[in-house]
Amino acid sequence: MTMRFNLGRRVATAAAVAALAAGGLGVAAGSASASGNQSIGLSTYHGVGVYSGAAANTPKVADDFAPYGGWVASDCWVPGQYVTSQGDVWYHVYQEHYNGGKITYQYGYVYAPYVDNNQMLYSGQLIRCPWG
Repeated sequence: MTMRFNLGRRVATAAAVAALAAGGLGVAAGSASASGNQSIGLSTYHGVGVYSGAAANTPKVADDFAPYGGWVASDCWVPGQYVTSQGDVWYHVYQEHYNGGKITYQYGYVYAPYVDNNQMLYSGQLIRCPWG
């Protein structure tokens, strides 16, 4: 009787460990939906500046975008200066693709509401920067 009890406990313990491991994998897989390195089209009527920091009072590091003017490559977002009542989200960018074919490779920040109305943030496709 004791032998069956111990064997039963071992089976139950093994099943519990397997369930926890599978659950952990599910959580890891679910949180993997956000990533870096996203192409974000400029889809608003605003012009967009590329700044050295997540604030409009920092120096610009690339040419401004015209409204609906190209796209940026971004790896994450940070909270920064509130520019309007639309929030404080800024995308960290590393490539700027302008209408007409011009491409620059400047690290900087763009104000997310003026880029895509924060859609990359809301969709969960972009991670928060580890430094912000």
